[in-house]
Amino acid sequence: MSPRLRSLLTQIGGFVLAAVLLWLALRGLHWGELRQALQTAQYSWLPLLIVILLLSHVLRAWRWTMLLDGLAEAPEARRVGTPFAFAALMAGYMVNYGAPRLGEVVRTTAVAREARRPFSTVLGTVVLERLLDVGMLALGLLTVPLLLGGRLRVLTGLFAAPGTDGLVWLGVGLLGVILAVLVGRRVMGPLSSETSWWSRRVRPLLHSFRAGLATVATSPHRGGLVFSTLTIWVLYAFVAWLQFKLLGSAAPYGISLVDGWCIMLIGAIGMVVPTPGGAGSYHYVTIQTLSLLYGMTLVDAQVYAVFAHGAQLVLYAITGALCLIAIVRRNRSQGRTAVQAPS
Repeated sequence: MSPRLRSLLTQIGGFVLAAVLLWLALRGLHWGELRQALQTAQYSWLPLLIVILLLSHVLRAWRWTMLLDGLAEAPEARRVGTPFAFAALMAGYMVNYGAPRLGEVVRTTAVAREARRPFSTVLGTVVLERLLDVGMLALGLLTVPLLLGGRLRVLTGLFAAPGTDGLVWLGVGLLGVILAVLVGRRVMGPLSSETSWWSRRVRPLLHSFRAGLATVATSPHRGGLVFSTLTIWVLYAFVAWLQFKLLGSAAPYGISLVDGWCIMLIGAIGMVVPTPGGAGSYHYVTIQTLSLLYGMTLVDAQVYAVFAHGAQLVLYAITGALCLIAIVRRNRSQGRTAVQAPS
């Protein structure tokens, strides 16, 4: 199977999965009720909501520049500022809604060109940024049982696949990895050969990629990395809570900022599923959480999930499109300058 066909099938699979999960999450929703809920929302909270959400991504862009600063010195390399990193980040988010995970390629390409560094090295910092968030998500989820107490037991079956044995799936996964390695060795030849495909193509990429991952140890801003990561996730909790305030469902269901933190963390699990922008998976997980933990009516839970995901989609689409246009114009301008410089 060619890489292009495999990528196409992956994208189609993501959209199919999103459609199925959206149907499961939103079945029974009367769109008239959704329209009425949106018409009666308290939109005075919207400016603050937008500012906090964008601020969280400015911090994310700043954190990325700190990781980039930890890369080894290179004669032709140049520093990437927070504004450009923010533009690349938002452009990548916009692309992710149409093609899951392709946004990482877009923002890595933009920053690699701006920084004049290899794509694989910059990609290593993107992966490291993801790992920081995964670690923060894991630490945050450890607080959820303490904050929710016995209520969390109602979610024990939410993320489990009924009728499946985890050990069976683990065995299938390991078998798949073993088969992939055996086939790869058969096709690519001995990995030890200096003329092999591995030595000529893969090994240099892995070396550059590892250099990007190592920036967490070499970055001169390790304190800033911790501060920015914590602040980003606290701001996410504020965003989750403000959306309840906007929709008028915070007071009736007693949802506090602490609850916003827990709901945000559980909903983030849905965003990990490779669907376009977490569509479907985020809706399903969030709706089930609100219904089971907070006793929300199905309609109110569906309204929250649709608004939270939809508002973010609109904001990212508009901001990402503007940022992408700015990046393209900057690249064209630099191209003209490079051509005119010798004269």
